[in-house]
Amino acid sequence: MRRIVPILMIFMLLFVPALAEEAQDITGECTFVRKTSQVDFKPILDRNYASFFTMNPNRVVEVRAEEDISGVYLQFFRYAYPLNIQYEQDGEWIFHNTTDGTYLTAYVPLPEGTRKIQIINKSGKKVDLAEVSIFGAGDKPGHIPEWEAPAKADLLLVSTHPDDELLWFGGLLPTYAGEKDLAVQVAYLVPSIGYRRLELLDGLWHCGVERYPLFLEMLDKRAPNLKKQYELWNRNTLLEKVVTAIRQVQPEVIVTQDERGEYGHGAHRACADVCKQAIIDAADAAKYKKSVQEYGVWQAKKLYLHLYGENQIRFNWREPLSVFEGKDGLTVAAEALAFHKSQTMGGWAMEEGGQYDNALFGLFFSTVGEDIEKNDLMENIPEEWLAGTAD
Repeated sequence: MRRIVPILMIFMLLFVPALAEEAQDITGECTFVRKTSQVDFKPILDRNYASFFTMNPNRVVEVRAEEDISGVYLQFFRYAYPLNIQYEQDGEWIFHNTTDGTYLTAYVPLPEGTRKIQIINKSGKKVDLAEVSIFGAGDKPGHIPEWEAPAKADLLLVSTHPDDELLWFGGLLPTYAGEKDLAVQVAYLVPSIGYRRLELLDGLWHCGVERYPLFLEMLDKRAPNLKKQYELWNRNTLLEKVVTAIRQVQPEVIVTQDERGEYGHGAHRACADVCKQAIIDAADAAKYKKSVQEYGVWQAKKLYLHLYGENQIRFNWREPLSVFEGKDGLTVAAEALAFHKSQTMGGWAMEEGGQYDNALFGLFFSTVGEDIEKNDLMENIPEEWLAGTAD
């Protein structure tokens, strides 16, 4: 037996391919050049989402490295636009790819041996870039997202603001998107400004969410109660937006915020109020016919409200999750919340239990009966109804 071990080791070294390593961020070792004028590239290198660099139409940013570049990662500040990427080969610039301009993040892998690239704005618009990251040889790092388009979902989480999806729902996203590998879609009523969108994207990806979120584009306004909130927001406009989101992604289960707005936030109250109506209206072909024509009607099977007092289910977000190397859901959610730097600086933090228990939900609406086991949001939802993973 003593002789077998070294033989096996030699065999593995000779015949088993080495595991590829993740590429390292080499941005700090690269040279950034814009030939038309002297310019400060600090906003796209400072890892601060609140700053950005504006590329005028037809402007070129050239990046030079002393080692191979495997990929470039772009993060847009407000809106995404298509940018051309080309690389140098044997002294010639070769067009490689154009970002699709759909998502606020875009990762572009590059051919082996690339040492110089150019980022060219052919969009015809001014483009605000929050960050540019350059990666050396290796595989795309796991923290760099590759988003799936919104599509048929198993679970739709309707969140009022960025960070609400974590503060008031605890380990829900790590558990259902990450561990259970379900098709989870998040929709935000208030997408907020550019840097908060980038923060939320980092947090969602960290939790295992692969579907790009829906932004419903309501203005960030707050009132102390529901009546006054609807003086700031038009209820019918909000209702139509939520109905359209439901029809678009066809969830089996919807989860949303507390009727009382958690700590009394009027926008949170409106979120819950509208979802209670939207789950009914989304199945009615006479309501909001524009989205009927685009997506058809849809009857979601269940609606859970945070803290709702009937048919309650309380989760244990402290159960270890294998996909996160044994970390529990609340810990992963707290890590995701840390990406919301603009909010954690204001004092927001994950809480366990208490008045606003993020593990407590109530079943407000169901077409498949009440929960019996009371340990799974997907209880009574047959497996054949599920979209499954986004893979």
